Amino acid sequence: MTVPQMVRNHAQRAERRARFEAEAQLAERLSKARTPRQKRRELARVNGEAKRARSGDQEGGTVGRRE
Repeated sequence: MTVPQMVRNHAQRAERRARFEAEAQLAERLSKARTPRQKRRELARVNGEAKRARSGDQEGGTVGRRE
């Protein structure tokens, strides 16, 4: 196995592990929400956090966009 293959495999494993942990965390948070409205709000909050993490926004604000 070449070094680039090892690096790629390691990255894929880490990505899979991170996705699995995120799904487990989401399941835990949704299990605590009792009503359908709470579940929707929690899911929206999780999606918003993920979106901000992807965009690199550390502020977490909801109004306007910073350049």
